[in-house]
Formats: sequence, C-alpha cells, structure tokens
Amino acid sequence: MKHLIPIFLAFCLLACGEQELSSLNDFESYINDEQNGLTRTKHVNGYFLKWQLLPNSFLEKKEEKQGIQNDSEEDLNRGKSIYCLFSIIPDEQDKTQDIVLENTMNVEEFKRKYEELSFYIQEDIRLKTGDGNEISPVLAHMEPVHQLKKGRTFNLVFAPRNEAEFSLFEHLDELDFVYDDRLFSLGMNHFVFDKKNLVELPQLTF
Repeated sequence: MKHLIPIFLAFCLLACGEQELSSLNDFESYINDEQNGLTRTKHVNGYFLKWQLLPNSFLEKKEEKQGIQNDSEEDLNRGKSIYCLFSIIPDEQDKTQDIVLENTMNVEEFKRKYEELSFYIQEDIRLKTGDGNEISPVLAHMEPVHQLKKGRTFNLVFAPRNEAEFSLFEHLDELDFVYDDRLFSLGMNHFVFDKKNLVELPQLTF
C-alpha cells in the first residue's frame, strides 16, 4: 500500500498539470471545447446556433491584456453577472448569403431584419430560473461585422436587477437560456449549462 501512495500522488499531479491554462489562447480553446461545458451548439434549419458562457476570470485576463482597468465597483458587478456569447451562423452547405440577406425580398425587409438584430435581439432571449420566472439580458450588443462574415455574434449580459433576482442567481444550479427566434424560422431553442462549469476551472498560470 505504501508503494501505491507515491504513484497516486504522481498521477494526481499529472492530472492537475493537464488542466493548467498558460495563455489567453489556451483559455479560449478551453471555452470552445464543448466537453468542458461552456459551449453548446445546435444545428437548426440550415443554421448553427452557438451559445458560450464566458467566465469572469477569462474576461479579467482579456481586459488585462488590453490594458483595461476596472474599479472595484465594476469588478463587484461583474461577479454578480453572467456573460455570454450567442452566434447565429449559416451552414454554408445550405445557406450561401449573409443571414440578413438570406430570404430577404427587398430593402425594407433587409432594414427590418438588421434593426431587429441590432436593437431588439434581447426581446427574443431569456434565462429561465426554474421557478417559472424568466430574466431578460440587461445588455445585448451585436459585434461589428467583418466583410466576409455571414453570421452574427451577440455579447449578452444577465444581471440581477433587484435583491429577489440576486437571490435567484445565487441559487441557480442549472442555466437554461432560451432563444425564441422570430426572423429565421428556427423556433424556440434551449441551451442548458451546469453553472458549476463557470467556476470550476483549470488553474491559470499566466
């Protein structure tokens, strides 16, 4: 038995070593790997829908790299919030155009779709709290579009607006995000996460 203890300790150290993240790129790769529980992807009616949870430590490291400094109040508010990325990406085997242009018949329809995505996407998104209540994002911002990019990505922030919602956030074990599409015939889509995956992260060594 005594001979097995050093072997066991060595195995634990090796396993822990595999979970170290030594750069921001490593952290991004960790988030993108669906096996780590921070990314969910669905294929619906010719589109890929991707939802990602962004850990607070990732955002802090990203801002640190960019030279952004937050005050203590901003850090406190971040600790109470849930940050996400949501992407609607056309499957190029089925869809060949920008998602705003796909099945768009005229300029007015293009303007309507663009306006909906730019200013009203938060009306189609919510977080279910498990007690029959739902929380909408306090922020929904569409990222700038690269000329060759045919999909759209949205930065989303869910934050408690009062003490009751803060208590709900604190006691949620499962995060069930809902996207109820009105523009692309994608229906209602759920993206369910285990909340512990936001905090039980590998050791950061950078």
